[in-house]
Amino acid sequence: MLKQWNTLSAAVYVKAVLLAQNLGAELRELKEDQRGLSGVVVAVLLILVAVLAVVLLWQNLQDWLGTMWEKIIGAGTGLS
Repeated sequence: MLKQWNTLSAAVYVKAVLLAQNLGAELRELKEDQRGLSGVVVAVLLILVAVLAVVLLWQNLQDWLGTMWEKIIGAGTGLS
């Protein structure tokens, strides 16, 4: 019985070592793979440009919208 456990444990150990080596090689390949890098960079830059455009547009429109709102409120109360 002990011989079977030794054989089984040795087989499991060898499989675990081989799996770790294969996983390590695949992770190294994934780390060195640069095919998707430019797509990620472009996506981040596009999001950044969109956020900056919204911020600039909101800053420019905020005064105009405030003025229009005051005219609407003034027209409703007859104070204008």
